[in-house]
Amino acid sequence: MKTMVRAGITLALCAALFVPATSRAAEDAGTAADTSEVSAVPEAPTAKVLRVEGTAEIKGPSDTQFSPVSAGTILPMAGTFRVNAGAKAQLELPNGGILLLREFSLVRLDQLSKDDNSKISIPVGEFLIGFKAPVPTGKVFQVQTPAVVAGVRGTLFWGLADADMTSTFASFHDTVTLEAQGKTVELSPGTVSATKFGEAPANPAAHNIPLEYVNNFAVEGDLQGLPDILK
Repeated sequence: MKTMVRAGITLALCAALFVPATSRAAEDAGTAADTSEVSAVPEAPTAKVLRVEGTAEIKGPSDTQFSPVSAGTILPMAGTFRVNAGAKAQLELPNGGILLLREFSLVRLDQLSKDDNSKISIPVGEFLIGFKAPVPTGKVFQVQTPAVVAGVRGTLFWGLADADMTSTFASFHDTVTLEAQGKTVELSPGTVSATKFGEAPANPAAHNIPLEYVNNFAVEGDLQGLPDILK
């Protein structure tokens, strides 16, 4: 009888030890699965600094002050980027757009996406933007200034947002659509339009901006291959 009782106690202890081990294994497996699911969540799209000459800075949406950047710095969604006096900066956007900026430019990275609509705001500054591949069909890239909204799907264009809130856009390649005050105009290659704050865009006119002018955006001779778009 004692032998049978001991055997019963032994079996009970084994069962008690075995079941939690099985439960722990199941829990570990579940935890691993949960971790796998979390790690599979894609990261938010970001922009990247390609080159800088002089001083440029970024302020994230939750930051209280600007911080200096260098080549390779990742710029957060909804961040504000500025190029200081005498400086230039070159950025790469997640949708493949290349943004070249001259001194005193300010850019807000409003909406960044690789395969969807994207938007940046440029309250003030001079810029050159190009796409080596078209924006996906049905999607648009927008540049908003105080005076006008420009929409593009794959192009090379120049822009200037003045301190007096007048915005001027010129197309080198493909079409740029400008919208303000209920009026829409389309810039074909070789045309320019200026928009005063609170007014509709001017009708397009031929521009005389030589292609060599883009060299003003070069950093150590590099224009990130944008002139090749015209070949």
